[in-house]
Amino acid sequence: MASDVLLGVDSLIARGLVDQDRLVLTGWSAGGTLVDKLVTMTDRFKVASSGAGISNWISLYGQTDSTAFRRTWFGGTPWRKDAPFDLFWNNSPIKDASKVKTPTLFFAGESDTRVPKEQSVEMFRALKSLNVPTQLVIAPNEGHVWGSLPHLLRKANIELEWFEKYVNHRSYVWEKAPSS
Repeated sequence: MASDVLLGVDSLIARGLVDQDRLVLTGWSAGGTLVDKLVTMTDRFKVASSGAGISNWISLYGQTDSTAFRRTWFGGTPWRKDAPFDLFWNNSPIKDASKVKTPTLFFAGESDTRVPKEQSVEMFRALKSLNVPTQLVIAPNEGHVWGSLPHLLRKANIELEWFEKYVNHRSYVWEKAPSS
């Protein structure tokens, strides 16, 4: 799936619809997981932003409130006898964190039970230890889908500031919340 995304990007570049020198990568939930995986596969993106992404399929099983469809994907849980640990590990973005060069933001909800914040913390700490520019933002009282306007505005400002810094090499002035 991740390599298909890169083929799609190549197609957009070939058509002249995308500037290959200004590629930005963002995603939330499954999209955040895809961001985490793609930054381990290529450094073509100038900057990335991952929200509520899965970094480690093994540790996720001990953290999440939802394992049903994941058991189907992986043929069971990672702690059963004869579990396919290679399948879990080889599909975990954290496995290839040492390949990441892309400045990457991570966003997580403090109260997310679907993809708990620890998944973002794992990837953030890996990149930080490898001296890859990274930042982790954990929103208090937010679950898997953020709903608080102040948190959403803060997220947008942080992303835009990050994108301006790493793509356009210029500063960004934060937008303020409208007054009532």
